[in-house]
Amino acid sequence: MSINTEKFVQENDFLVSKTDTKGIITYCNQAFIKIVGAKESELLGKNHNIVRHPNMPKIVFKLLLKTAVLMAVFTGCLQILRLRLM
Repeated sequence: MSINTEKFVQENDFLVSKTDTKGIITYCNQAFIKIVGAKESELLGKNHNIVRHPNMPKIVFKLLLKTAVLMAVFTGCLQILRLRLM
């Protein structure tokens, strides 16, 4: 599987991750862990940029973090990088 292989989530699944103000992952739900292809321990404490796909403009993640700082919910379509190609 290449890094450009599209993987879909279930209709009722939401990919959830939480970061601190510096973008360090403090929480991620099972759907997020599964789609990224990592273990929770490999994500927690890491910068959220580790899942930023090279095709995604950095500005999108800046908008996501800005939205989070405002304590608002970001809803959008993101292309993320799988850490393990399965």
